[in-house]
Amino acid sequence: MGPSAYQALCALRDEDPALAGQKLGHTGRLDPLAEGVLVVLVNDENRAVVDLRGAPKTYDLNVLFGVSTDSFDSLGLVTAAGPCEVSEDALRAVIPRWTGAVSQRVAPFSQARVEGRSLIAWGHEGRVMERPAKDRVIDDITVRAVTRTDLGTHARGAVYRAGLVRGPFRQPEIVARWGALRHRGDPLTLARLTVRCGAGTYMRSLAHDLGESLGVPAMAWGIRRTRVGAFSLDGARGLTRPWRP
Repeated sequence: MGPSAYQALCALRDEDPALAGQKLGHTGRLDPLAEGVLVVLVNDENRAVVDLRGAPKTYDLNVLFGVSTDSFDSLGLVTAAGPCEVSEDALRAVIPRWTGAVSQRVAPFSQARVEGRSLIAWGHEGRVMERPAKDRVIDDITVRAVTRTDLGTHARGAVYRAGLVRGPFRQPEIVARWGALRHRGDPLTLARLTVRCGAGTYMRSLAHDLGESLGVPAMAWGIRRTRVGAFSLDGARGLTRPWRP
């Protein structure tokens, strides 16, 4: 998929001679399928990294109802798939359960640490560890749109995404499970949300939790971080050159 936080810093340094020899840091990585704001710190700015990592965030989150995977996004093994029509009224009815102070389990295959190692590291070894619950704050979830879609369209999209992943991580199994669904026309529901939340909130977990509250499979189909504290996409600098994995 896109560059990791480290790769983004390397690309930024490559295209900006003024950053040569400067110490670069960042305030928090994104999921492999996520995109958006990455706050870059230069030299002494790195002293503020702890405070900036705790800054509130805003995300655009697309939730696909009717499909679930073991990673809560399209880079996982499909665990359930079938017809699913969720109304906007039904979605709005469960949102209050996930706003305010909430207890949220960290996302699978994430950087959260269990027994001294990240869940992604355990996952590479085929170990499924219990995901710890954390106290989080979700200030607001706004429903922007609820539309109908179909399983085959998203299955084909997931197969394409899996082909972009660098490094070995279950791609043959992921492609096989999604590929088996490419020609199914089961109706699904796609909800486009905007989420304002505190630091540490997992959008993948939120998508899964909303599905559980509705009694249907669900996963994050798209995640875009639009704001970190005072920094937003409106004033962000993009990478002008293609990144090299």
